[in-house]
Amino acid sequence: MQKKQIALAIGAALAMSAAYAKDSGWDGPDSVVTMYGKVYPEIVEPSGSGATDAGTTVATITNGKPTGENSIVKRTEMQSNNSRIGWRGYERLGRDLRAIWQLETVFHVDSNDSAFAQRNSFVGLASRYWGDIKLGRMDTPFKTYGDDISFLGVGSGNFVSTSNVLRKTGFGTNSASSFHLRRTNIVEYDSPTWAGFHGALQYSTNEADTSGNNSRHPHVWSGAIAWAGGPIELSLAHEIHWDLFGGSKNVPVSAMSNANDQAVRSKDKATQGMVQLHWGPHTFEVDLIRKEYNENASLAGRFSSYKNTAWQVEWDTRWNNQW
Repeated sequence: MQKKQIALAIGAALAMSAAYAKDSGWDGPDSVVTMYGKVYPEIVEPSGSGATDAGTTVATITNGKPTGENSIVKRTEMQSNNSRIGWRGYERLGRDLRAIWQLETVFHVDSNDSAFAQRNSFVGLASRYWGDIKLGRMDTPFKTYGDDISFLGVGSGNFVSTSNVLRKTGFGTNSASSFHLRRTNIVEYDSPTWAGFHGALQYSTNEADTSGNNSRHPHVWSGAIAWAGGPIELSLAHEIHWDLFGGSKNVPVSAMSNANDQAVRSKDKATQGMVQLHWGPHTFEVDLIRKEYNENASLAGRFSSYKNTAWQVEWDTRWNNQW
């Protein structure tokens, strides 16, 4: 199905300090609290055409049952995807050590259903020389170290974002297959910058372990490293999902799924590389992502494995403050 969507987007960035003070580095104030946010009100008009005719043979992994109906209803909508407001700060514990925290919440300007503190929120320690340790709920390094340009800074949750193409399976809608998610119950280490290099390593668990001979331990490891020098920026990231069943939870019929078979385990992984070039007011970016979904199914007709490679080329330019 082909989709056509027109959006009028207005982006506004807030960078207000609650104490009217800014963090001026390690030699700054002993304590700072900052309020920040981004607002993306949009007027959107979706429309669709070219739906596959009923009875047409398609890939069996997508269920093979097109109805021929166009499910996209043409209408005018207001959206506020990815709008957020937050507070972050630090308290000096010593000359080279700080306690750090952040609390970030969804901010829907078009409705009254904003959910409190569902975005990146954490507490931790920051060292001038050794980096940061954080505990909480955060985006993974895989998500933050690639697909860097984005449109108006929107990385997901919007039709202008590319995450559903780059970082999910080519079928199904369940988020278990996504390598572009905010994880809960995380421990993350962020390194300082050495000779242009910096990186991050994160562990998270779903806290949904099972017991017995075929116990499951759903958890995620995500890591990335980046280098910047002159006009060039490079990054490489890798992420592994254990027992999240990104393949089985996206198959079209339950008979193909291993999710409820305790004898089956899953290991999904993805690797991404990014190259970015800055040239005057222009930034060019290339992203390449390889995803693999594997389950040790023993029954015929069950999901076993799936591989997908996705790429994109981006160009961003800022001619002046208005354009």
